Amino acid sequence: MANTWNTDNAGVSALASGDFDGDGHDDLALGECREIADENIDDPCGPEEFAKGGGIHVHYGNATPGSFGYRQQTLNQDTVGVAGVAETGDRFGAALAVADIDNDGRDDLIAGAPGEAIGTRAGAGAATLLFGGPTGLVDAWGEGHSVGYQQDTPRVPGVAEAADAFGAAVATGDYNHDGKADVAIGSPGENAGSGGVWLLPRASVNGSSAFTPAKLGLPSPSSALAYGRYLSSQ
Repeated sequence: MANTWNTDNAGVSALASGDFDGDGHDDLALGECREIADENIDDPCGPEEFAKGGGIHVHYGNATPGSFGYRQQTLNQDTVGVAGVAETGDRFGAALAVADIDNDGRDDLIAGAPGEAIGTRAGAGAATLLFGGPTGLVDAWGEGHSVGYQQDTPRVPGVAEAADAFGAAVATGDYNHDGKADVAIGSPGENAGSGGVWLLPRASVNGSSAFTPAKLGLPSPSSALAYGRYLSSQ
């Protein structure tokens, strides 16, 4: 599993490293990219048009040790093939995690969008699985390949509600010990801030389950626990 970490950098909310194009060299993804207002500062997040609603900017590594950025890609929810539509406040890429979900030898990227509105339910949240390929997370035609998840997705437990913040944290690991990567998604706003964590075996909605403080038997009151605000990949 590749490493993931977070930062309070003014332009980037999350970072993740993985080999998205399968060339044997790690690549670096910057999440929830926003335009830096000062035009004299080099914006690590790419073009201004990707600032709305967040985005992901990928710097691809090469054979030079410690070298990133010889090739770059930027994508958001308006990129063809990426689930959803870019809207102000979506916070697409606010959390990132990496694993080779489809076992093709290339890492895939899980991106949270905790500010995503589901219908009229502001801040319900969503998450997107972006598949790696020969050219990385975006193919030669400028298209992404992805699967979207939210609490109104069939076979995903629960109901999308305003301020659930589903996707505020994401992680990967072999949680059911079957030798394959699974996905965990945090929703700290669930149940009026009590929170919850969703487990998707092999990133599939089939067999998905949700864990909340009440289900785990945590002592009351469980409100404002924000369970699922932080997750760690294995």
